[in-house]
This record gives sequence, C-alpha cells and structure tokens, in this order.
Amino acid sequence: MKIDRRAVSSDAFMVTWARVLLKFCDPFLDSTYSKIHLIDSRYPFLSKRLSPLIKDTTRVHADTDQSNPIETHLISEYPSYKSNFISDIFWMTCTYMHYGVLAAIRFWDSVGKQIEEMRGEISRIQHQDRSGWGTRQEEAFRGLKVMGSTFF
Repeated sequence: MKIDRRAVSSDAFMVTWARVLLKFCDPFLDSTYSKIHLIDSRYPFLSKRLSPLIKDTTRVHADTDQSNPIETHLISEYPSYKSNFISDIFWMTCTYMHYGVLAAIRFWDSVGKQIEEMRGEISRIQHQDRSGWGTRQEEAFRGLKVMGSTFF
C-alpha cells in the first residue's frame, strides 16, 4: 500500500507518541513481569477501539474462519465489556509501535536501499562512455553528482 507521506503524521510524531506510551507502560511492564496479569488478553477482540483496526489484519496462527467463532463467542460472553486503563495503554502502545516505529523503520530501510541504487547508478554512469552526450545530459549528470555528494 502506497501512502502520501505529506498527508499523514510524520515519523517523529509517531515515534514520540510511542515513547510517551512506553513511559505509561513502565509501571506495569517491569523486568519480573509481576503485573503482566493485569493486561486483558481479550482486549483485541472485545475493545471497540482496537477491534475495527485488527478486523482485516493478517492472522499468524489462525485464519478468519477459525478466529471468527472465537470472537463471536467472546462478544456474546462479555456483552458489556469494560477494559481497564492498563489494557488500554498496553494495546495502544502495541498499535503505535506497529504503525509508528516499525513503519518508520520500514520506510527508512527502503530509503537506504534507494540511496544504494543511486550510488550504483552514479558509479555506472561515471565509468560509461559519455562522448555522445549533449550539454543537457551532462548538466543533468553534474546535478545528479552534486545531489549525490550532498545526500550520499
């Protein structure tokens, strides 16, 4: 899926929010996992906040046919589900890590690959016979080299 990066929140904004949410998680995600039982594992299925987001996501251990009966059973078993603050923060943090930090890592990884491709192209053109080039091609190549030396 291709997004317009000018129309969505910046990577810095998403990473900052993820950091704030991780700070909220500090009290109950200690190194001994003594309070992990406070996180409700049914939250992704029962929460009205997160459930619409994960409806169409890829499931690792079950397909939609296997997970839908479980979800309908949980919804019928807990019709007036109320989540606690810890579950809200934990699952919101997981979501922000997925949509914010991991998306930023994937994006900048692709930018790094594009930079490597550009370096290869500049190197290939430098070693190529350019005797038949006109002035426009030479000017474009000089601009590419300047841009390459600035960013690469």
